[in-house]
Parts: sequence; structure tokens; C-alpha cells
Amino acid sequence: MLKHKPIQSKLMIVTLLTSAVVLVLTCAAFFAYEYYSFRKTTVYQLSVISKMIASNSTAALAFKNVEDAHEILSALQAEAHIRAGALYTEDGKLFAQYTALDSLVNVPATLPSGQGFEFANSMVIAIQPVVHDGIRMGTLYLVSDLDAIYERFTLYGAIVIAVIIISFFTAYIMSRALQRRLSKPI
Repeated sequence: MLKHKPIQSKLMIVTLLTSAVVLVLTCAAFFAYEYYSFRKTTVYQLSVISKMIASNSTAALAFKNVEDAHEILSALQAEAHIRAGALYTEDGKLFAQYTALDSLVNVPATLPSGQGFEFANSMVIAIQPVVHDGIRMGTLYLVSDLDAIYERFTLYGAIVIAVIIISFFTAYIMSRALQRRLSKPI
């Protein structure tokens, strides 16, 4: 393919290919870092929210007050990405639940096993023990979507495409000007 091309064209192709590879690798590294960073930030934010809700839920679980539990869980509507939340008794039975109005997430009737955070099906699931004075009162279950990362990646994708086009055009103009100086003596 390049065998029968003039040296000017070969230099231009090599310069543009090198620029394209560097841009693609840089953008891929940027996206990977953003994805990792977003997951870490999401876990931190969900951790803070779950600790606050769990702390506020101790009395409702201790006194078996379902109305207070529903009121506490309704505070989750302030965070747009939380799709559902539930409080479970110490024996794992559903005590109270919250579901966002437009959510399709179903809260399990019994507490799922595990503790901590799990990423699954474009969601983050947090399972936080509700503890008071060292005694486990129950468990808080939260489900948050990952829509924020998809919105961010859509914006970043548009920016990356614009940067690649502008960079490629700039590399083309520069290589065209510079290759004349290099290839003319040859």
C-alpha cells in the first residue's frame, strides 16, 4: 500500500497515524481513570448516606416504629440517583422501604446476604448494618443507579471527538508544512 507512494505521502501518513494512536491511547487512559475515580467517589458518597440513614434508623428499629422508618427512608428522595432503600429487622425481614417514583427497582422481601458495596446491572448496592451501642438493630439496603457516569461519559465522548478532530486537523496542517521542508532536499 505504501510501497508506491511518494515519500511526502509516507511521511504524512506516518505522522498522522502516530498522532491518532497517541490520542486514542490518551483518551482511553483518561476514560479508564474517570471510570475508576467515579466508582470510588460513588462508593464514598453512598457510604456517607447509608451511615447517616442507618444512624437515624436505630430508634425506629428498636421501637418497631414503621412510620418513623418510612419517614427516615423518604429522605432518600433528596438524592436523585438512589432508586430504592429498605430497612430490615435484625432477623432479615423487610421492615420499611422507599422506592423512587420512576424506579423499576424491586426491594427484596428478605435481606440479601453480604455487607458493603456491590456493582451489578448498572446499579450500586449498599448493605449497611444498623448498630446502636454495639448491638445490631437491623440492616439498611440501598440501591443507586450509575446514570451520572453515563451522562458524564456522553459529555466526555463529545469532547474527545472534538479534540481528536481538531488535533488530527492540526497534525495534518503541521505535517504538511514540515514534510515539505524535510522531503524537498531528498
